[in-house]
Amino acid sequence: MLIPVMKASAGQPMINMIVNAVCPVVALIGAGYLSGRRQLLGVGALDALNLYVVWLALPAMLFLVMAHLTGKDLSHLPFVLSFLGAQMLPFLAIYLWARRAGRGIGQATVDSLTGSYANTSYMGIPVLMAVLGPRSMMPMAIATVMTVCIQFAGSILLMEKERALKGGALLSRRRLIWTVLCNPLVASPLAGGAFALAGNMGGFHLPQMAETTLTMLGNSSSPCALVVIGLFLASRQGDAAWARSGDGLLLAVLTFIKLIVQPLIAFVLAFWVFRTDPLWARACVLLAATPNGTGAFMLARLYDREAGMISRAILISTILSAITLPLFILLLS
Repeated sequence: MLIPVMKASAGQPMINMIVNAVCPVVALIGAGYLSGRRQLLGVGALDALNLYVVWLALPAMLFLVMAHLTGKDLSHLPFVLSFLGAQMLPFLAIYLWARRAGRGIGQATVDSLTGSYANTSYMGIPVLMAVLGPRSMMPMAIATVMTVCIQFAGSILLMEKERALKGGALLSRRRLIWTVLCNPLVASPLAGGAFALAGNMGGFHLPQMAETTLTMLGNSSSPCALVVIGLFLASRQGDAAWARSGDGLLLAVLTFIKLIVQPLIAFVLAFWVFRTDPLWARACVLLAATPNGTGAFMLARLYDREAGMISRAILISTILSAITLPLFILLLS
């Protein structure tokens, strides 16, 4: 598993734990914003750093997450079904609403991610460690794998479908699937999964040199992505995004769905529908209660979709999670 950037201990006071998890995220976005305003990183920093995350850092992280997967990780079916439902029910509801409202496939996908894409690793690690202890790292890993393999890959499939339609080429199903498989954000977790399968059957592991290299690359994905968000908010596109008052209500609704509705869905599914093991059920709810992850922003930038709303949603939901996360922790206690 990737080395956590933020450390947490099970005996840490709750308010300190929340602040320690939220502040670095906001600080990195702020560092990117100030760097962009003062042009400290140069004119092309936004695009260059975004490409670094998409083609190097994030694929390395996704490969490692999948490469460490074992058969035991997927044996916790009640948790898998609970978290899957908490992921996909808001995603599908928002997507169908956005399409009926006349938004394109790509923008509807970004809207859906804005209301459902959880920050399972960067925020999940310190929160779960502080509240539930080391045993909660297994559900965190499984939730991250599900986010990568189902929500992330499915969103890329939708993006590629719209790209093909806008290009005037009605791709065959085979060619569309091949195009998606060639995307580094899909190819890397698939390669990691194939390696995990072969490793579990053959009993071998990644060489230490490869493990260290990929870990160093992967650990840079979230910090760099947060800096990219700050750079974007400081750009002309970011200024235009803040100026669009019409997006305010939609942003508020999607943020409410992410921080309140999604964890409530997880609570109902984990405790009442699938009757998940208590520790795993609590982990499911807390993971669903984390703010927006950076993956949705990366996809919006990669496919040249409107990234203003998701960039603001990440910042705002992260700040508000300092209030909403303690509420769900109290609910679970």
